[in-house]
Amino acid sequence: MKDYKRFSRALTLLAELFDKELSAGLHEIYWSALTESLTDQEFEDACSRLARSNKFWPKPAEFLEAAKGGPEAQAWAAWEQLLFAVRFAGQYRSVKFLDSKISRMIKLMGGWVKVCEMTGVELPFRRQEFLKGYQALDGEAGEPEVLAGVAELDNTARGYLEFIPKPVEIGARDGQPALEYQEAGK
Repeated sequence: MKDYKRFSRALTLLAELFDKELSAGLHEIYWSALTESLTDQEFEDACSRLARSNKFWPKPAEFLEAAKGGPEAQAWAAWEQLLFAVRFAGQYRSVKFLDSKISRMIKLMGGWVKVCEMTGVELPFRRQEFLKGYQALDGEAGEPEVLAGVAELDNTARGYLEFIPKPVEIGARDGQPALEYQEAGK
């Protein structure tokens, strides 16, 4: 979140609904707990969902779950990003997932090229492996990193470093939709 006034207004309205006295300290705790994880719009949407579904004042974790879904929903969204990336970029292009947990799971599953070579028969088993593993990873899995495609691997092995194409960035940035893909560095 970037807009403190927008955050404050939504939190105050929710506090009124729940008849909760919002101290300056509590206000600051919620701001610091949620500011890096949610966009302004995601926070407002979470407030709306919580107003309709909760009986008691929500904790910061409930805001996150209302905005992003539970662990299972997040894993499914990550799987959808992975499948789209396989179709969009394919095994020849290098990729950089902004969600580092996706990159970590791809590495655990054998790497980008191997994941791109999944067959239809393998797909249900690999999906289960991904979903369970993704949910098991705690928080962020480190900084986003480039997963090399065939073109980068071949050119690196042959010493043609000037012919390594830029990776395709995959994921949401600054609240843009999760399926917005663009060339890295642009």
